[in-house]
Amino acid sequence: MSKTKKRRALKFRLLMILLVAVFGFLAFRTRPSIDIGGEYTDKKEVALYIMEYNQLPKNYITKADIGTAPSYVDLSEKIIGGDTFWNKENNPELVGYLKECDVKTDNYDPLENRGKERLVYTVNTKDVRVFYTADHYDTFEEITLDDIYRVSSVCTVLFFVSAGGTVLVFIFTHKKKHIAKVPSTKAEKKEDAPL
Repeated sequence: MSKTKKRRALKFRLLMILLVAVFGFLAFRTRPSIDIGGEYTDKKEVALYIMEYNQLPKNYITKADIGTAPSYVDLSEKIIGGDTFWNKENNPELVGYLKECDVKTDNYDPLENRGKERLVYTVNTKDVRVFYTADHYDTFEEITLDDIYRVSSVCTVLFFVSAGGTVLVFIFTHKKKHIAKVPSTKAEKKEDAPL
C-alpha cells in the first residue's frame, strides 16, 4: 500500500472515530434526565416531569400558596403553577380535568411579570397530555415524548451508524501482512539435522 493510500485510510479512520465521539456525546447530552424532587424550568423538561410523575417539579407554587408563603421562602426562585385551568376559550382539544403552569422566561417574576408562556396539562389520567401556549391561550401545540426525545434519538441512531461504520473501516483497512517464507539452504538443513 502506498504512503498516500495509508494516509487516506488513517484520515478516514480518524474521521469515523471523531464522528462516533461527536454523535455519542450529542446523544448523551440531548437526552433529558428528570429526577423526582428536582427543580426544572425548561418547558420540555417540565413537560417530561409532568408526563413521568403526574405532578409539577418542586420549584412550582400555586397562586394561593404564593400569597401565604412564609417570609423565608425566596419567591424569586418559584414559578407559578398547579392551579386549575378552566378552558374559558373552549378549546376542543383541551378536555378533562386540566391544570396550568407558567414557563419561566429570562425576565420572569412570579409577582410582577409572568409572561405569556404556559403549559396546560391533564391530571389524574393514565396518559398525561401536555400543551404549550406561547401567546397566553390563543394557540396551543401538544408536547409529546417524540418532541422531547427527537434530537437525542437522531443522534443515537447516527452514533450507532457511525460506530458500525468505524468497525467496518477497521475490519477492511486492517490487512495482515503476509511474511514470505525464505526457503532455507541445504547447509542450514544439515546443521539442524540431529547427529
